[in-house]
Amino acid sequence: MVIRGRAPLRVSFGGGGTDVAPFCEQQGGAIIGSTINKYAYCSIVPREDDQIIVHSLDFDMTVKYNTRENYVYDGRLDLVTAALKAMDIKQGCEVYLQCDAPPLQSWWQCLLLWHAGKALC
Repeated sequence: MVIRGRAPLRVSFGGGGTDVAPFCEQQGGAIIGSTINKYAYCSIVPREDDQIIVHSLDFDMTVKYNTRENYVYDGRLDLVTAALKAMDIKQGCEVYLQCDAPPLQSWWQCLLLWHAGKALC
């Protein structure tokens, strides 16, 4: 089984981030924004072992984790590392991330990874 996801990128013209919890729950929020014809992509392939291997095609980088060990923040894909840690994945998998936008927009991939990864949990 391969889990694939694609999410459109959003451009915020004003109020960006005020629609995200916990800010919007405490203060209220409103944005003016739109999606564009650029996407973030995520593919997840389950593995039979405890290894989580993340391939960032935009950064030409691969990082490896073990589901039974602590995740290490070492400056390489730390936002992805935080998403994986929060998801508490118990099964090994290979993750492929790519984005149509420049790599600075890679936080969209983490959001997509979060939603696609729920299928493993």
